Amino acid sequence: MKQLHPSQLFFLFLVISTLQFTPLLAAQPPTDSVVTARKLVVKKRITAALLTITMGPLGAHRLYLGCPAHVPVAYVATVGGGVGLIPVLDLFAILFTRNFATLQNNKQVFMWMKPPLPNTDTLTTK
Repeated sequence: MKQLHPSQLFFLFLVISTLQFTPLLAAQPPTDSVVTARKLVVKKRITAALLTITMGPLGAHRLYLGCPAHVPVAYVATVGGGVGLIPVLDLFAILFTRNFATLQNNKQVFMWMKPPLPNTDTLTTK
């Protein structure tokens, strides 16, 4: 009988342990509501991306995502959002952000930046 190298034994142990616990780790099939929600997010993401490509310098994609009206005004006032740079960055954010909900109803001009921390000096504790 051939002797196994310690790394081969370790690999064999991993395979056997994975096979034993595979039924416990198996993912449940998604429900209809989860599938519908994913399809809605994909549809919104594609629509926002198309609006960014076609009317990005006017900020139409930001209106579609539910931001306040001052954001598209900033896009137009800065000649297409920094001469077209902000819509390009927005397009990358729309296409590659994991949590699309962070881009919706975002009040910041730069939607991909984290919101500022609250000022703790004005907070009072009782």
